[in-house]
Amino acid sequence: YPLIEEPQPSDASKVKLSGDGIGNNVKTGVPATIKVDASEAGPGDVAITIKSPSGSKVPVKIIDNEDGTYDIQFTPEEVGNHNIDVEFDGDKVPGAPLTVPVKPGIDANKVKCAGEGLDNP
Repeated sequence: YPLIEEPQPSDASKVKLSGDGIGNNVKTGVPATIKVDASEAGPGDVAITIKSPSGSKVPVKIIDNEDGTYDIQFTPEEVGNHNIDVEFDGDKVPGAPLTVPVKPGIDANKVKCAGEGLDNP
């Protein structure tokens, strides 16, 4: 008799999140990455929604690393708490939804330089 493999059920509770995109050092205008490790969770797709403080959706790029892990890249444009919701195969992953504070990035147009070295080359 042929051996029939039962499909492995997906288990969103085994998904792990990490990366600079869920820390306290996320800044506007600076790309951030959330690493999603679903290698122990079975088959399934990752879905993510990031909402800015004003309620608009932040565009995300999902990169499938072909090893059960994914990199989610985004660049926040608003200062304040962003709501990040991550699902695996339709179920929320541990810790989701989470709130990530976004701080102002550096605006190079507002940087001023002064000092003797600039006055007397």
